[in-house]
Amino acid sequence: MGTKNFALEEFACQCPCRSNHTKLDLLYSLQHVRDIFEEAMVISSGYRCAKHNKEEGGSEDSSHIKGLAADIVIPTPTYAFALMRAVMVTNRFNRVGFGKLPSGTLVLHLDIDKDKVQDVLWGY
Repeated sequence: MGTKNFALEEFACQCPCRSNHTKLDLLYSLQHVRDIFEEAMVISSGYRCAKHNKEEGGSEDSSHIKGLAADIVIPTPTYAFALMRAVMVTNRFNRVGFGKLPSGTLVLHLDIDKDKVQDVLWGY
């Protein structure tokens, strides 16, 4: 199961466990962004088991562990600006973070975790 542009498998944990507890609400919200953005969105990280999340340096209460977060690869500043515009227009994500992976890849973290502070933008 998935959406028009996202397969559920894209969000599976990247460690050998390959578990996947991604919430469909996250996929639907991402699809809404994708429909407005009209460009491919590469998922660098979706669901993470607790072990893999710790290995990645994620917080103990990471929204990735709950299946409520995804990180999108940001290839260029222009792409980042257009994607961020689509995110804001959809009003589906009230928690957004910009980060850099150890590989140097830039990512945009989007989550729908209602148990956390809303209307925030952060860098990591």
